[in-house]
Amino acid sequence: MSKRPNIASDHERAIEQEIQQARGERDEAMADRMEAAGTAPTADPQPYILSFSRGPANHEVPAEVQAWIAEREAEQLEHYQRIYREIEQLAPYRDQWIEEFFDRISGPRGFSVHAGQRKTIPKDQIPTRPDRPWRVVW
Repeated sequence: MSKRPNIASDHERAIEQEIQQARGERDEAMADRMEAAGTAPTADPQPYILSFSRGPANHEVPAEVQAWIAEREAEQLEHYQRIYREIEQLAPYRDQWIEEFFDRISGPRGFSVHAGQRKTIPKDQIPTRPDRPWRVVW
């Protein structure tokens, strides 16, 4: 039941059970929203930055090496597109997670800075989300 270790009292167990139940209900609601919205990618995924190479070779590259490079490139692009699709499927979750995170750090408890020190960020200092799609960075 518990995600927290060393829960000692019945009161803590009850609170933790409520937290986990609310989390489960929230996750189910988000899964329903994802299913209703559809999980198809919104764009054809293409890498943002293709390479930081030294440029083309100064000599003739054998055909078998070119074929191996093309094969590896296709594998990497397929891997990239799979990651992109998985990230796209998490979009409803991500927006909710960001909202919850900003609520936590600007709420009454704030966040832990060091040991017992806590800090709260005022809501007017929280950045707004840029008007662009999320990028896959890896």
